[in-house]
Amino acid sequence: MTRMMSTRALLLAVAGWAGVGCSSGDDATVNPVPINQDAAAEASADAAQETEDAFEASEAATEAEAAKPFELDVSRIRADIAKLSSDEFEGRLPGTPGGDKTLGYVEALFQQLGLKPAGDSGFRKPFEFPQWAKTGTAQLVLAGTPLVEGKDFDAMPYSGSGKATSPLVFAGYGLTVPAFTQSEHPKCALDPAGYDDYAGVDVTGKIVIVFRHGPGDSMAIGDECPANQAAQQPGQLYHFGYKVANAKLHGAAAVVMLQDWSHNPDPIVGTINAEYYDATIPTLTANRDKLVAVLPDLQAWLTTINNTLKPNPQVSTVEATAGAQADMQQVQTANLLGVVEGTDPALKSEVVVMGAHVDHLGKDVSTQVVYPGADDNASGTAVMMELARAVVLSDLHPKRTVLFAAFNAEEEGMVGSCAYVAKPAFPLAQTRAMFSIDMVGAGDGSGLILYGATNPEFAWLADLMSASAKKDGLTYGLDLQPSAGASDDMCFEQAGVPSLLALTQGPHADYHTLQDTIDTIVDADLEAAARLLWSALRPLALGQEGAGR
Repeated sequence: MTRMMSTRALLLAVAGWAGVGCSSGDDATVNPVPINQDAAAEASADAAQETEDAFEASEAATEAEAAKPFELDVSRIRADIAKLSSDEFEGRLPGTPGGDKTLGYVEALFQQLGLKPAGDSGFRKPFEFPQWAKTGTAQLVLAGTPLVEGKDFDAMPYSGSGKATSPLVFAGYGLTVPAFTQSEHPKCALDPAGYDDYAGVDVTGKIVIVFRHGPGDSMAIGDECPANQAAQQPGQLYHFGYKVANAKLHGAAAVVMLQDWSHNPDPIVGTINAEYYDATIPTLTANRDKLVAVLPDLQAWLTTINNTLKPNPQVSTVEATAGAQADMQQVQTANLLGVVEGTDPALKSEVVVMGAHVDHLGKDVSTQVVYPGADDNASGTAVMMELARAVVLSDLHPKRTVLFAAFNAEEEGMVGSCAYVAKPAFPLAQTRAMFSIDMVGAGDGSGLILYGATNPEFAWLADLMSASAKKDGLTYGLDLQPSAGASDDMCFEQAGVPSLLALTQGPHADYHTLQDTIDTIVDADLEAAARLLWSALRPLALGQEGAGR
C-alpha cells in the first residue's frame, strides 16, 4: 500500500460469531534494482513453468475440495503469503524476474480454477510505466566526513539528480500550512494563523534537514490541516513527496530526510513517489545519529516544535555536500484478470471487482536485501486468491460476473489499477462495485477499516457488508473512513465506481520494512478479512445487495 492514513473510530457492530481466524505515500518503494529487460524476458518462461509445477501437486487436493462444501482456509491463505513473500520472489518488483514469477504464481491458480482470461494475452493485461532507478552513486559529506552509502545514508526512491554544497539548515518537519478558519478544519491542532517551517530563513541553494511526520507526531495534523500549493491534494502534509516539493518551492537545492525520535535512527524506508518526482532536487535519507554528531542541538530544536506546535528553523554553520544520480526508465509488466461469468441473463453484464496488488518493493540496490512484503501486500493477494477459490468451488453460482484482478505497480502510484480504469476489460458503467484488498495480514483481529465508506454514494457497500456479516453470525467491527487515495480503489473511485479499500484494523508497524515477513502475519486478521469480504461478495455476486441498504 502506498500509505495508510490515520483512523477515527466509527465502529459498525456486526453481531454474533465466535470462530477462528496495502501512491502516494509516506512509506514506499526502496531503491529498486535497475531492470534488465532481457533477463526478465528470459526468466518469464521459466517462472511460468515453475509456478505451474508448484500447483500440479495440489490439483488432487483441489478436486477433493470441490467435492465437498467449500470452507475458507486460513492455512491455505497463509501458505500463499509465505510463498509470495519468500526470497524466491525477490520482493515482487514489477519488470524483474521476481515480479514476473509473482504473476506466474497467481496466474497458475487462475488457470487451475478455470477462470476465464480477460487480458490481452490470456490473463495478462500488459502495460508499461516509467520507473525510478539509480544511475550512479549518491554522496553525503558532513563537516568533511563522507558517510557510507547503503549504511549511513541512501538516495530516496524518486530522488532527483544533482549535487549541492552548503551549510545545513534545519527546517523542522518541512511543512507550510496556510492560514485557515477553525470551523473549516476543526481537527487541525495548529495555529489558525498558519505554520511554516521555513519562516524567517532563506534556504535558496541550501541543503535542508527535514524530519518525517509532523509536530508531536500527530497524524491528525497530516490528515486534517490544510497544505500550501506544494501539495498535490489534501491530506498529504506528511508525504515525503510533499516535503520535497515544499523544500523545492522555498528554493532548497537538496533535502536530507530523517526519522524523528519516536522512530529508530536508521535511514527511512520510504519513497518520494512518482507523482512528486522532480529530476532536479536530490533527496537523501540518513541515519539520524550521524546528523546529531555534527548538530548536537538537533533533538532540542525538534522538541521545541513538538512542545509549542510552532516552527523553529535554524541555520547551522556545518558545511555539507549532498548528491544523487538517478533517472526514469520504461518498465513493462501486466495486470492479471480472471473472470467467473455470471449466469443470469439480466445481471451477467454487471461486474464485481475483487482486486489486490501483487507488487512490492523489490531489492535494495545498494545491499541487495529483499523486502518481503508479507502484509503489504502478499496478504491481500492471498485473500483475493482464496475468494476466487470460494466462488469457483462453493455452490454460489454467481448471477453477476466476478472479476478477480491482481493489479501491478501499486507501489509506484496505483499504476496498474489506473491503467485498467483507462482501458477496462468491462465497461465501468456496468461495474457494480470494487474492493481493493490491501494489508489484511496484520492488526488486532477485530475487523476491517473500510476507506471510502463515508462517501455517501458508496456507503451502501459498507451497509451491505455489515448486514451480510450479521446474517453470517460474525462479530467483527467495521471502521468507516474517508477515501485514503492510497490503494487501487482510487482510480475506480474517481471514475465513479463504488469502491472501498479494505484493510485490517490495528497496527501495521512492519509494512515497507525488512520485518514485514510471514512471521508477522496474524491468522485472526486473515480470518476477519476473508470472512467479511466473502460476506459482502456473495450478495453482490447474486444481485441481492438490496438487503444491505
